[in-house]
Order: sequence, then structure tokens, then C-alpha cells
Amino acid sequence: MDAPRLWFNLLIIILFILLYIFPKPVGLIFNIARIIVAIGVGFSLFWANGEKQSVVRKLKTDTGSLKRTEMFAGNHSLGQSRHYYDQLLMDVFNIIQSLNEDFEGAVYMIDPMSNGYTLQNATNDQFIDFVNMGNELIQTLIKQDECLFFQQKDLGAAWNALLESNDWSGSECLLGIRIIYRGAAVGCLLVYTDHFNKLARRDREIITGLGVFVSKGIEKLERIEELISDRENYSRITDLLSLQEISAPKNDIFESIRKLCRSLFTYDKLTISIQSLPGQNAIIELVDGFIEDMNVKDEFPVDGTLHGRPIRTGKSIRSSYWETDYYDSGRFTKHDNEQYNFMAVIGAPLKIGSDYRGAIVMERLSSRGYTESDLWLLEALAQTLNTILAWSDNYQIMYQHATHDGLTELLNHKSFLERFEEEISRSLRFQQDLVLLMMDLDKFKRINDNHGHLYGDYVLKKVSQTLKTCIRNIDVIGRYGGEEFAILLINTNKHKAKAVAQRIVKSISDYQFRNDDIDVRMTISIGLAQFPEDADRIKDMIGHADAAMYRVKGQGGNGVLLHDASHN
Repeated sequence: MDAPRLWFNLLIIILFILLYIFPKPVGLIFNIARIIVAIGVGFSLFWANGEKQSVVRKLKTDTGSLKRTEMFAGNHSLGQSRHYYDQLLMDVFNIIQSLNEDFEGAVYMIDPMSNGYTLQNATNDQFIDFVNMGNELIQTLIKQDECLFFQQKDLGAAWNALLESNDWSGSECLLGIRIIYRGAAVGCLLVYTDHFNKLARRDREIITGLGVFVSKGIEKLERIEELISDRENYSRITDLLSLQEISAPKNDIFESIRKLCRSLFTYDKLTISIQSLPGQNAIIELVDGFIEDMNVKDEFPVDGTLHGRPIRTGKSIRSSYWETDYYDSGRFTKHDNEQYNFMAVIGAPLKIGSDYRGAIVMERLSSRGYTESDLWLLEALAQTLNTILAWSDNYQIMYQHATHDGLTELLNHKSFLERFEEEISRSLRFQQDLVLLMMDLDKFKRINDNHGHLYGDYVLKKVSQTLKTCIRNIDVIGRYGGEEFAILLINTNKHKAKAVAQRIVKSISDYQFRNDDIDVRMTISIGLAQFPEDADRIKDMIGHADAAMYRVKGQGGNGVLLHDASHN
């Protein structure tokens, strides 16, 4: 304990003895003094407790320049869930850097005992480990719900307190969003880039979403921590969380739940069902055991059914003979209990977002009922599944924003090139051909010049929708930039692909782009190149297809040309 804290505690103890133990005089001043001392005692105890619970350790990780500061202070302690907290932040940083490889991310959380904010994790060493509570940038940030923009040239000392000294040009900037815990701002997510022109319009929206993602993730982690406090009873649920990756497909998540339920419970039928939206029929996502009545992807009404009861009431069910305890017209459909004689049932609701939109239900064909312990465990499993599904949904939304163009919903430039590399590897592995179509709308500038950018956006959206109708599900399409698009046709050659390209040209030229009383026609130019016949490298493939496309434009556009080596 440091000297100031020691003297403070001694003074409080002496005043407490004088004012509370010795005979008390009366009067307003004396009563005020007693109140002040009582507050001082409370603060002293809080200070001592905080000193005991707050432990800040800086750790080096195995991820290159990634830094991590562990903080366990008061209600921020994550204990066994620390691994999932770290994974949460890692997933957030991966999304940030998928937005733009020049972006750097950091998360700071409040540490009241140190009167500042400690760095939890960052993607490089440029972020400083500790920032004082009064930092102007963070103080401004935590008072606002929205993502804020800060530029180096406007901040000076507040900027330098966050980032290691550098030869700043003034164009460096930060985007930041606060992190909320139990209704209070407890930290922030920061995204740095060395020039403000590297920020896209949608970046603020995505980073706002990531801030909400971290805030909700921390709350979920605390709930998980409460559920797994009894390590012996909940070790299998802990194992489920540790094995389940946030980016895993839903099918993998449900398969993990099926395996866990088989090891924890006995049942004749296990069903997990979820509504796509409140008020809709529930869709069965998982069935284990009996399938003759209802199976995966079947739908049933929530109102009036046993399996819909946890969803519509938000409460668990447990019965040895459900027809005597619940007055639903059937299990999934009206009077289906007359054909399928299930008796004992146990079920818990699933909360998706702020609504109860799902249920996990187990049934037996006998009246051997489930115990209170079974219900307790099932509810814990349901809570865990709530968390996993929430993380999965948020991750998928963020991943969609990070990998797809916000206007056309096609793959963005970076993601298209990544898929291009994957498809090249697959083509080599299976000895298959691959055709690249590079395409550009003819004279698109006139649309923006004559009718404005909003109408130009409308045209780009409609072109994107038309392109998707002309290709197969296995093909890959992306917005390459501006009014330029790219398509990979899988397992085909350029002569067959030419027919697809010609169909695209005709579809675009025939389409009537009509919006807000504006009616225009568009054409498109397309160039093709084949892997590996024309080139065996992505760079060369793009160059050949681009060259063929510009030859089409030189001939007036609205056509298709294959790569021709004689024109190199």
C-alpha cells in the first residue's frame, strides 16, 4: 500500500472512533462530519477491495506484433471466460483488417484503480499500454453513442497519449466507438489509419456494429461465467464453448449441441426450432432421434403447440405427461399427439437478440419424467446456445459487411481476389479450367453527369442483380471497382463461357433502367481469359481479360471478345 493511501486510512479510522465510539455531541456540524466520515469509510473499503481484485499483467503473445493487457477489475473480471474474451477481440480485429489492410485496431477498458484506461488488445505496438482518465479524445468518445472521427492535426497531446510518437503528417486519423457494460461506458474500440482518404463511407457503420458486438459479447461472457461457476456440473458446457468457433457454420454448431445432449440427457426426440422473425412459424434446425413426425427444415405454428410454448411464453416446460399439464392442441400440429404418443417433455426457450424466437425440447415416449437437475442443466445449455448463436449471427453480419460491396452486395475487390486465389488452387487440384470475365459498363459517366449519383447507384444495383441471374451458384462474382465487374466461371472453357458473356450483354442491353421518371439504356463490354490456357497467374489473367474488354470498347462496346495472344 502506498503512503498517501495509508495516511488516508489512518485518518478515517481515528475520525470514526472519535465520532462514532466516544459519546456524541449534537448539532448540524457534527452530523455533517459523521456523514463525511461514513463516506470515507466506504471509500476506504472500496479502495482496499479494488486493490485486492485489480491485477494488471502485460503479456506477450505468439501473434507477432499483437499486444494484450489482461485486466481483472471488479465486474470486469472474466475468469474462465478470458479465452473467449480474447477470441472475441481477435475476431473483431480480423474484421477490421479485412475492411482495409492499412487499418489498425485497439480496445481500451477502464481501470478505476489506476484512474485510466488499459490496452486490452491491439494489432500492433503503436498503441500505448495505458491512457489517463482525462484524455480528451477518449472522454469525448465515451459520451457519444455514435462512431466518431478524429484527426491527428486537431488533437495534439491527446493523440500522442494514445499512439507512440511519430513524424505525424497531420492526415492520420482514428475512428472510435464506445463500449457499454451494464448501461455505462467502460472503454472504447479504436481504428487507426495513416490517411483519412483511406476511409470508406460504410466504415463508420461497420465499426459502430463492432462496438455493439464487443459490448454485447462482454455481457454474454459474464452470463457464461455465472453459469459455469460450478466447474464440475458445467464442465461439458465449458467444453462446448471452448470447441465452438465463432465463425463456425450453423450446422456445425447444432451438431455440437446434438453430441452434447446425447451425453447429458436421455430422450427419444430432441428438437431445436427457431423463428426467422417474431410472429412467424418456427423452423426446425435440429432433430435427433424420432423423425417420422417432424424433421429438419419442417415448419410449425408457435401458437397452440407444445413446441411453440417456450417461444411464446419465454418460459421453460417440464412434465411427465404433458397433456395433463399443458392445454396445447398438439405437439407440432393440431391433434398430432393422437398419432405420436410422446409423454414426458422438457424444454427451454432460446433468446435471439431481444426476443424469444426458439426452443430446445426433449421428449420421451414414456412417462419417466425429467428432474429439476435436468431442467437446470438444459436451461444452462440454452443460455450457452443463445450466446453462441448471437455471436454467430453478429459475426456473419460483420463478415458480410467486411467482404461484400455495400451498394451491390457483390464481393468487394479484395474478397474477389481472395476467392480467385482459392479457385485457382482448386482448378489445379482437380485439373479443371477456369474462365475470367472482366466487364465494364459503357459510357457510365454520362449517367452520373446527367442524372446524378443516386440514379447511377440504382443502375449499378440493377446491373448486379442481372449479372447474378446469368450465372450459376458455383460461379464467383464481384464488383471490381466503380462500374467494373468480374466473374469467375468455374470448370468451363472460354468458348462455352462466351455464350454466357453474350447472354449477359444481351440482358443488359435489353433492360429498361427506369426510376424516378428517368428511362435509360445501358450496354456492357466483356473480355475473357482462360486458366491455364491463356495464363497461369492471376495478374496475367486479369491483364489478358482487361485487354480483350478494352478492345471491345474500342470497337464501340456492347460486345464480347476472347483473349487473343496476337494482340499482346
